[in-house]
Amino acid sequence: MIVKKVANIAKSLSFNLMKSLVFAVFILLFSLKSYAYEAKAGMTVLSLGPVVHYRDFRSVPDSYYDSAKYGVAIVAEAVFQDDWAIEFGLFNLRNLYLREEADRYLVERVRRLHITTGVRRWWSKYVSTGLVFSSAFAMGNVDTIDSFGPVDDSFQTLATRDKAVTYGIVASLRFEFDFNKRDGLFLDLRYSYSLSAEGKDEANGMVAGIFYKREISL
Repeated sequence: MIVKKVANIAKSLSFNLMKSLVFAVFILLFSLKSYAYEAKAGMTVLSLGPVVHYRDFRSVPDSYYDSAKYGVAIVAEAVFQDDWAIEFGLFNLRNLYLREEADRYLVERVRRLHITTGVRRWWSKYVSTGLVFSSAFAMGNVDTIDSFGPVDDSFQTLATRDKAVTYGIVASLRFEFDFNKRDGLFLDLRYSYSLSAEGKDEANGMVAGIFYKREISL
């Protein structure tokens, strides 16, 4: 199912944007000298980048198609031991929520600011994984995107029922590429598991982002 959803994300991007991204990656890989990233105790790294995100609905109604959404994120890391760091993140995302029962379903959307805190471990100079806790705060109104059947005020998604804040656990897989000793790029793939979902709620999601990073002095 995840492979199918990743394919849908690619389809949702325009052809021109895809060509531009591929061209940019080839330019970076072949025209710049590459350095391996080394996470050393005492380092502080700040990263910024665009992200594309998609909901991992277990059961998608036949009449509904969820296209990829776009957002922006900031990630900061404080390396406390070689190859280990405390990670903090801010992700501004337009989250979708689905609730479906036998003869009805409801899809709602709300913009949330996800504040993440956790740890990151580098397994090599190019690959790392992270596990973080996420608190997501609603910003703005809840919009109804699609519905079917008898939907009333008693039939709500997680977007409306827990509008103020939701919680989740996020796993991250990252691929690093450095331009020099202080600057670089990384591709970050994340899967978010909702801790606030109950019963028929479907609120898990996937995020992919390309980040510019820079080591900073505090």
